[in-house]
Amino acid sequence: MNEKLFELIKQVYTECREAERLKIANYLEKQGFKVKKRGSAGKGLKEYKSGGRLNKPFDLSNWKWIEITKDGIEFLVSLQPPDKDPSSGNHHVLMDRIGVCSNEHWIITDIDLPMDEKSLDALVEIINGWN
Repeated sequence: MNEKLFELIKQVYTECREAERLKIANYLEKQGFKVKKRGSAGKGLKEYKSGGRLNKPFDLSNWKWIEITKDGIEFLVSLQPPDKDPSSGNHHVLMDRIGVCSNEHWIITDIDLPMDEKSLDALVEIINGWN
């Protein structure tokens, strides 16, 4: 595969993930959640430098999340939640799987991108049922 094609595929994939992030954020807002929107909220920096530790910046723009609040409870909805396999101890990032975090407790859902109305409703149900 040539470099131009690879970069084009990465760009389209990032754009699709951003469209999904916005779809989820808009849906959650319609359901009464307050969605953080200011600045670079919800997406990684194009030129991430790890506090100056990276000589060559890394493109984190494909890293997507939504910060929401409802009834005084803060949630992070991740489009790539972290996972640690309890058997092997290996760490993973579950790309395009929805995870929800509140008070440092993660729920990894069975919901994968792309989202439809059924999966959006299921996400709202998970968040509203948080204990």
